[in-house]
Amino acid sequence: MGARYARSAAAVMSGSSRRIFQNVAVYAAAEAVQKAVPLALLPLLTIYLAPADYGRVAAFTAYTSMLALVLGLSMHGAVSVNFFRVTRERLRALVTTAVALQVIIGAAAVAVVLLSRRIVSDATSLTPAWLVIGTAVGTSQVLVSIRLVLWQSEQRPLAFGVFRVAMVLVELAVSVLFVMKGLSWRGRAAGIAGASLLSAGVALVLMRRGGYLGATVRRDAAADLLRFGVPLVPNVASMWLNTSADLVLITAMLGPAAAGPFAVALQLSMAVVLIGNTLFRAFEPYAYGVLARPDPEGRRQLVRLTGIMGGTTVLLGAVLAVLIPVFIRMRVDPDYQAALQYLPWLLAGFLFKALEPFFSLYLFFEKRTKLYRRRRPCDRGRALAAGCGRLTGA
Repeated sequence: MGARYARSAAAVMSGSSRRIFQNVAVYAAAEAVQKAVPLALLPLLTIYLAPADYGRVAAFTAYTSMLALVLGLSMHGAVSVNFFRVTRERLRALVTTAVALQVIIGAAAVAVVLLSRRIVSDATSLTPAWLVIGTAVGTSQVLVSIRLVLWQSEQRPLAFGVFRVAMVLVELAVSVLFVMKGLSWRGRAAGIAGASLLSAGVALVLMRRGGYLGATVRRDAAADLLRFGVPLVPNVASMWLNTSADLVLITAMLGPAAAGPFAVALQLSMAVVLIGNTLFRAFEPYAYGVLARPDPEGRRQLVRLTGIMGGTTVLLGAVLAVLIPVFIRMRVDPDYQAALQYLPWLLAGFLFKALEPFFSLYLFFEKRTKLYRRRRPCDRGRALAAGCGRLTGA
């Protein structure tokens, strides 16, 4: 059976490698546009928004992304895993139940946020009204992610890419309009919220037309979704801790004015992760295909290729470490030049994050993930505690 599986894997790799890399190219292009358009807008926003206003926008996006990750319970992942494993009717029930669950969880989150509004407002510098709007945005992002993962499973990267790029363009168009009309950070936040809610509505319509909605909400489907997603909450929480918790910490302890330059440095330094993700998407299917075959020489070559991909990521990261400070000095408003002091640390941290998938892939293939998932949030929690101590002078 192992030999049969190896032959099948080899056939799949040889027969579909061109399509895989074409799909990767489309996904990479969509992600590049999604990251590049806000980057091009950065000089304009730093002119119209004071550092404190930019810090509030960053706190709003950090808050919504946290809700989308934690409250989403990896439902899009459950849909993706089951796409090829269950009947069409069962998949329809799973998607319908996932949407219903997310609406219920979102409503419950609004109630919790209102009850704890003073604590959350102090931590984020956002008013209760914007906290409620942010909760709706987080729920909307989960609904959109379900539509996106269905396209990904259908191997329709063009639909995936067009939808993501359209989301970004709508968000930025509304944001620029409102910001230039003098609405300050509220205009940018309204652009994010409006685009997210509109995208969620379109996603629901498209899922309905695609035949993925309309089934009866089923208790056993809800149980399957929760069994898949609840154990992953620590893992997805660590993802948010890696990208946004520092920003919330700085906002809570030093104020939004200090968070503004940090948010600029954070946004620019994440380009390293974009490079790593793009290379890894091309590397991942090839690597799993090699590991699935009992070929010692192929595995040795894979290890060497892993080093090459990692070295390429480091090299491109070094290029960014030279170019980004030049961009900040030349194109970003003088009030944000404090971003330069955060840049080396963020670039170094994100470089390790970009390298991690190339090596954790081997752990995932061997299914040795328990320790990996357990350590990630714990290590990040200790790092945040240390950072909090440094900020307070403890």
